[in-house]
Amino acid sequence: MGDLEAAQAVFKKVQPYYEERLKENPNDRTALSSLANIHGKLGNSDLARGYRVKADPTLAWEGQVLPEFSPVVDLDGNPVSLADYRGKLVLLDFWATWCGPCITELPNIKEVYEKYHDKGFEIIGISLDTNEAALRTFLKENRLPWRQVFDGEVRDTSLAQQYGVRGIPAQFLMDREGTVISVKARGKRLKNLVEAEIGDNTE
Repeated sequence: MGDLEAAQAVFKKVQPYYEERLKENPNDRTALSSLANIHGKLGNSDLARGYRVKADPTLAWEGQVLPEFSPVVDLDGNPVSLADYRGKLVLLDFWATWCGPCITELPNIKEVYEKYHDKGFEIIGISLDTNEAALRTFLKENRLPWRQVFDGEVRDTSLAQQYGVRGIPAQFLMDREGTVISVKARGKRLKNLVEAEIGDNTE
């Protein structure tokens, strides 16, 4: 198990180093994440969560009802509103065609969508691409049927700013009332969460 007191002493010793880094740059994500880990190891759970949320503001939305979109339209020019999806289980997927981890995740998302769409699972893609033509080509070639929001502003896109998205993929899974279940709904976690909400009654 190791010497707990010795380990805690090490954490306390390096803690000031990261605190100094934050004084120089309050948005230093490495320092924020490190301090979250340190306080977690020291048993300071509230402080640990505070630093995690500063490093990744999307975490603050878990357990909260996601506020309505700032005015946006999909690629077909139709307005998109979260209110239109009440009663559905919704994945809000921040992604881009240039994002390797996003593309790696797509087969998993498509599998869950195909299995559960008829049972009330919906996806809204928020593309952080800059080239609309390339995005449209990618969507057609990969047969992604769900709606996509695109404004060409990359990380400055209005919805990324509104919800504190600093990196992608970022996947917000919301229940039928619009409450955020998870902002890390990827891989098996997405399938398991959707199954838990909808029920695996597809046989």
